[in-house]
Amino acid sequence: RLLLLLAGLEAAVGLSAGAGIRLLADLPLDVILETPGLAGDYDALLRWQFLHALRVVLLPTLLMGAAFPVLVAAVAGTGGEASRSVGRVYGWNTGGTILGSLLGGLLLVPAAGIRGAILAAACVHLGVAALVASSALPRRAGILAAGAVLAAAAGLARVAPALPPERLVSGPYLYGASYLAAAERQGRPVDRVLRDWFWDMPWFSEGRTTSVGIVQRPEGEVFLRINGKTDGGTGDLSTQVLLGQIPALARPGARRALVIGLATGISAAAVASHGVPEVDVVDICPEVVDACRIFEPINGGLLGRPGVRVVVEDGRTHVEHARGTYDIIVTEPTNPWIAGVSNLFTREYFEACRDRLSGDGVVCVWLQSYGISREDFAMTVRTVRSVFPRVTVWEAMPYVDFILLASKDPAADLPAVIAGRPFPGGEAGASLALGGIGSREALLATLALGEEAAAAFAGEGPLHTDDRLQLEFRTPRGAFGDRGYEPFRADAMDGILDASPILAHARDPADFAALEAAIGARKRIREGTGWFKRTDQPLVRERFRDLLEREPGTLLDLCRDLPEPLRERAEAVARELGPSSLDGDLMAHLQWVKAIRLLEEAIRASPGDLMAGRRLAECLLTRASDSLQRGDARSAAADLLRALRLRPGDGALLRAMARTHALAAGEDPSSPHVAEGLRFFDAALAVNPRFEMALVEKGALLAAVGRDPEAEAAFRRALEVRPDSVAGIVNLARLLQVGGRNAEAAALVERGLAIEEG
Repeated sequence: RLLLLLAGLEAAVGLSAGAGIRLLADLPLDVILETPGLAGDYDALLRWQFLHALRVVLLPTLLMGAAFPVLVAAVAGTGGEASRSVGRVYGWNTGGTILGSLLGGLLLVPAAGIRGAILAAACVHLGVAALVASSALPRRAGILAAGAVLAAAAGLARVAPALPPERLVSGPYLYGASYLAAAERQGRPVDRVLRDWFWDMPWFSEGRTTSVGIVQRPEGEVFLRINGKTDGGTGDLSTQVLLGQIPALARPGARRALVIGLATGISAAAVASHGVPEVDVVDICPEVVDACRIFEPINGGLLGRPGVRVVVEDGRTHVEHARGTYDIIVTEPTNPWIAGVSNLFTREYFEACRDRLSGDGVVCVWLQSYGISREDFAMTVRTVRSVFPRVTVWEAMPYVDFILLASKDPAADLPAVIAGRPFPGGEAGASLALGGIGSREALLATLALGEEAAAAFAGEGPLHTDDRLQLEFRTPRGAFGDRGYEPFRADAMDGILDASPILAHARDPADFAALEAAIGARKRIREGTGWFKRTDQPLVRERFRDLLEREPGTLLDLCRDLPEPLRERAEAVARELGPSSLDGDLMAHLQWVKAIRLLEEAIRASPGDLMAGRRLAECLLTRASDSLQRGDARSAAADLLRALRLRPGDGALLRAMARTHALAAGEDPSSPHVAEGLRFFDAALAVNPRFEMALVEKGALLAAVGRDPEAEAAFRRALEVRPDSVAGIVNLARLLQVGGRNAEAAALVERGLAIEEG
């Protein structure tokens, strides 16, 4: 009876563990659907996590625990033999635990993924159940019982759902609110939204500790996702480039450099662009090394570059135990609220960096200002200053990403070193241009806090140390509780950032004027970026409304630059009712006008700050997209033409411009807009040949003007690129129906319905 009970327990362990795969597969959707309402209540979020973890592991864990005493009772005798049997079973159990963790964590998960590892473990339990049942029952009954259990194992392997890669790379804990908003806006299930966002994944891998994916957006941008979080890509090049460029410029003639964190390889490539003979890059995830090869077109083939050595190791371990010293150390781990990362922001870690530097070596530390409180941001600056007193802070991305720069030499004035160097040309200059910096003045204007301002900002207080890992516990509460401190808030960064110390390094009056203009341009970029990117934030909107109330003439002045269909309505509201009566749509458009003016001023003041042009192009695209939704092709085209002069190879701009011509062409085959629309669609497809919606919209334009064979070819190409493209299916079905091919059209409609319902 005990053996049969043991067999039943083992079978139940296997079946419950296998059934848990369904819960794991749906967990990202649960996070998206259930946790946005918990924002601001971190304790409730922790309870939610605990309960959802419990429902996956509780039943198999209890069953495994129950199996041990049953097994002991089944094999134990009496007296001394009983104690020997118990010891033997306990020894087997301990050995199995060690072997299972080693085989599972080191071999099975990397080889088979999470689903495969769980299924393998479940099948082991079911195999044990079959073996025990066959030995405990009469021969025929034992064979039948064992066969039933093994059939259950085979069935489990067939019915256990896959873990879709789009769910594993979606980062629902971080981006869930965006997916939920998109699902509500589109009236579609969240799962379908995820498939639409992540259908184009050139590369994906599950490793021992991470899932790593490369996601390509339709407009051509490529992102690296590590455990669902974006940790680099072509959309935030300025941060990645400046993390390598600023320390390399501050330490001319460097012979050896260390970069903690490989990601896309762009930061390490920026260091290497200065001719540093030896560059060691350390990353804990071998999958990231493989993923980095996808970014070779923008990192210059870093992994094959002479002198570059990639070490798969924990970054802190390498810093503490590596041989020799480095002239440059760039430390760019992921955000400190990621588990296990905060020990790369402690005093002891920075002391290890100092010990690993040569006598005049420099250290560069990345620190983000989002999802972290001002106190924790200041504590991190203070902790770095406790080891490297002369810290300066540089702004890599306005209001978002910052770089702490310091030297082991206490007498070194790093801003003076950078200011005294000519703007580099060649590979280093091209790297800086990739990061949005096209002149010496624009580079120096990224200084956010000089030494004195950094010291005042850091202030006095506790340090982040190994025995007091405050960031480990406080930053998650900030990032996932009330979303921490919003960098654009008036009481956060405004009034603190101060690049004026760089003016002391001007060479002559003309240089002083150019630097002053660049600093002013940077301020305008910050403000303009804030206005256009945060039109949906009540805090920012109220701040803008207050601005209009304080300056009565500003409202009518801004109205003059609104798109024509909105101008009369806004002017009427402004004259009769004032700013307090502006609706959300008009407020957003007025913020865009303000942002456009600020960014245009920044371009005029500092043409070498390429960030202003990029931000202006984004703002113009945002407004043009709104105009297209309202059917205002004329206003959209005007904005897009301005944006394309700034970013001529941007796939999103090219597609939007093609849509304006398609809207203007209507169904007139003789319209000149037809040829122009097709030209812009082809240009967008040249940027990304897998641009699904560009193919579908190109086909729709061709169908509208009666060029059905070409339209059909475009729709079929869209379905080759993405077989589950419902837009492609619907448009092709409509075209076939018009052509009298009803059976083919009906089959396509059935296929589309199955995709939507699935």
